[in-house]
Amino acid sequence: MAKVVLRGRAAAMAAALRVVRGVRGQGHGAVLLVEGEPGIGKSALFTEIVTQAARMGFGCAVGKADQIGRISPAAPLLLALRSGARPLVSAADLTELTARTDQPLLLVEDLAALLEPLAQERPLLIGVDDTQWADPVTRFLLRALPGRLGGSAILWVFTSRNMADGLVEDLKDTIFVDAPVETIELGPLTAPDIAAMAADRLGHPPSAGVGRMLDGVGGNPFFATQILTGMVRAGSEDDIPAEFVLGVRRRVGELGPVAAELITVAAVFGQAAAPEDLVALLPDRAPAEITAAVDVVTRASLVDGNRDGRLVFRHDLIRQAVYGDLPERTRRALHQRCAQFLVDTDGEPLTVATHARAAISPGDEAGAAMLADAANRVAGSMPETATDLVLAAFRAVRPNQTSWLTLGERCVELLGLVQRCSAAIDIADLLLAHIDDAEPAGRIEIAVARALWLTGRWRASVDRSTKALERDRLTPVLRARLVALQALARSRIEPACEASPTAVRALRAADDVDDDDARVLAWHALAEVARNRGDHLESLRHYRALRAVSGPTYIGQEFQELQYLDRFHDAEVMLRKARRDLGLDKGMVFLSLIYTQIWWDYNLARFDDAEAGARTLLDLALERGSYSCGIEAASLLSLVSLQRGDVAQARRRLSAGFGPAGPDDEFRVPSLLLVRGWVTAAEGNADEAAAMLSPLVFAGREDRDPWPWKPGWLRLLAHIGLRAGDRKFTDEVVALADLGAARNPHVVSLTGTALHVRGLLSRDVDLLTRAADALAGSPRPMMRASAYEDLGIELLRRDRKRDGAETLDRAWEIFHRVGATGPLVDVQNAMRQAGLRRAKWLAAEPRPATGWDGLTPSELKVARLIGAGHTNKAAADELGVSVNTISTHLRSVFAKLDVRSRVQLTNALHEHERSAAVER
Repeated sequence: MAKVVLRGRAAAMAAALRVVRGVRGQGHGAVLLVEGEPGIGKSALFTEIVTQAARMGFGCAVGKADQIGRISPAAPLLLALRSGARPLVSAADLTELTARTDQPLLLVEDLAALLEPLAQERPLLIGVDDTQWADPVTRFLLRALPGRLGGSAILWVFTSRNMADGLVEDLKDTIFVDAPVETIELGPLTAPDIAAMAADRLGHPPSAGVGRMLDGVGGNPFFATQILTGMVRAGSEDDIPAEFVLGVRRRVGELGPVAAELITVAAVFGQAAAPEDLVALLPDRAPAEITAAVDVVTRASLVDGNRDGRLVFRHDLIRQAVYGDLPERTRRALHQRCAQFLVDTDGEPLTVATHARAAISPGDEAGAAMLADAANRVAGSMPETATDLVLAAFRAVRPNQTSWLTLGERCVELLGLVQRCSAAIDIADLLLAHIDDAEPAGRIEIAVARALWLTGRWRASVDRSTKALERDRLTPVLRARLVALQALARSRIEPACEASPTAVRALRAADDVDDDDARVLAWHALAEVARNRGDHLESLRHYRALRAVSGPTYIGQEFQELQYLDRFHDAEVMLRKARRDLGLDKGMVFLSLIYTQIWWDYNLARFDDAEAGARTLLDLALERGSYSCGIEAASLLSLVSLQRGDVAQARRRLSAGFGPAGPDDEFRVPSLLLVRGWVTAAEGNADEAAAMLSPLVFAGREDRDPWPWKPGWLRLLAHIGLRAGDRKFTDEVVALADLGAARNPHVVSLTGTALHVRGLLSRDVDLLTRAADALAGSPRPMMRASAYEDLGIELLRRDRKRDGAETLDRAWEIFHRVGATGPLVDVQNAMRQAGLRRAKWLAAEPRPATGWDGLTPSELKVARLIGAGHTNKAAADELGVSVNTISTHLRSVFAKLDVRSRVQLTNALHEHERSAAVER
């Protein structure tokens, strides 16, 4: 028989090979997407691409997603890495990686660290077939890794059915600077292509009868292959039943009862099944019968044995046809059997949940318990998935069943966690309507109040907890927790002087009943109250007490307080230790650490590092649905643009990722309103900015939010008030600055700000001089420079040009050193208006957009380390930043130097160093 070849895909294969050769020749990454309808030949093309890449020296890792196991986390990718004769990862590595599938952010870092050095040895192809079935973790990893490893020679190949939503659609809309994305759309084969396939399989051109039969497949190569394979197996071109083209029902029916039952169970099981699995799944059949049935279905070309001896369908369409043909009742019963088998054999919880969800029926408490168990296991890493599973379990049981109340309570908790507050309240009210016992009612009220707190509905949280406390027969523990929750919510809606006694009473009540849950809420309330009134030392003490009780959950807030106290070195030491001790993925702890890092970088005027971190935080916030983190990231990106003098970009960045924010968002995240006010003022609308910011400023002394006591904002507000000519506004800014200094007398940034703002508004040179002297000891470069700027301008106004010029030179030097182009230009304009010129201005032209001179200091450090052979992780350890930050810098380096790989970067670095040596 003639050799079987891939027919009708010459153009697609040529396009794919161009990408393969590009990765091999240029050493950079690429993403290849193959799309088409079921059976159109995606898998065949995928296999041929892998074959050709292997011949070119690629290390290949190939996996497949499947419908039944689609929420088994990361399995398609991790199993791919162990595939082939030379797996990319060891069995020990796979075990470690699998153990971290509930920590997707850490898993990304681990995978990047493993794959990066492998791609330096030889190009890699990592492919996943049928990604339309990819589970959420796999989908997250395959979105993140191509960009993270764009500078490495890795070709990512993904196939998918045409779908409006899925990994391929995600990647189509993604721009990876160093990993171009190419899509291949597969359509039906032409009649000549189908005829050529027939000739390949039969050894001669097809007869007219065979041609008519093949016309019925509509250009679908899968069905054509099935017909031709049947003909070859039967040794006749006339005995193939026409119904084979239409489906596999009769085909299965011809196998005999045991084989038909086996193929049916295998279709529902949905994953490769070992012989012992089949024996357990067919308890009414003898092992010998099952062995014989396996031979029957194998000879019928419906299934094959993989290299581990497990039974797999030859094509997923066969499995889907068998599965879809089952009566609903039979399907549920078989899913129940599969779920129980997996429970008994300690199977993967989410795979158990998939079967349990498909099997569950009204009143099925056993199935609901399976779903609830899976939800509890993934709640930390995939809260949305966990919530959907618990909701499915709750909807299946009835109020008269014992698990109804427990499942309902868990629903309320998880719905609050994923900020679906209205749904949480609906279920809570339903539960409360059915129960009279004070104990469960108290627990439900606590869950609702917590959900309201998490979603920023603080007034509603106070009202709910207050009403709940009126219930009779509440246990002391539940009462203590409600009091603590009430205190926490009050910290956001009441002045600190009113909220503080409530928090103190809450802690006393928690201690009285010795309940850690109540104690954590009370300490949190005390920390919030202290922070809101600007008592940073007291707030730090409370957050450290929280760490002793609850672990690292609030460690990010602790680091922030250290920054507010000007203890940047202490914050840096603790941040480095936290990265080592905590890893990189502890749910929201990880996001809070990135949040802390970006503001640490920004306050130290490391704008390119802050920008890189903010981009990372925004990406992760979008992935995890953390709206507040996304808003903070967008705010910081806008601030960096303002410091660089790009007001238009600052305006655009305000709505990055999540779209424009509404009034409620600005109420919950005041920094967003402050940035919007700054942008508005920078656009020349100081009156509008002052009107926008007035409600915030005049509420500052109520101590409901700590924004006035975060160094840096008040000098900005003073300038806006001056430009708007709003005396009441500026007087209130002075009052806020004085309060911050009085409450933190040992924090130079706050005491210096009080002098600075008062001197600025009164145009008092002595006060401004004292402010500049004080702020010279601040670790915040922009505060030092701003103090010199305002003092120098006031000196020029008084015609003290020499002193003014010297002072403005100090400001100019700092602005220039940190890349703050916006204020630097303001200083130059002030000096020009005074008739002053500086030769160094000519040398301080804007940084070019490309080339070595276009690299920021941080980018240059990264380029040198990577060019010297460091991995991203090693470079991150060397520079004391996250791997995410290194990846972001590296993408910018590649773009500015017009290189596409680490090899090209190394060559460019050597050439640059040789040129620099010659010039010296």
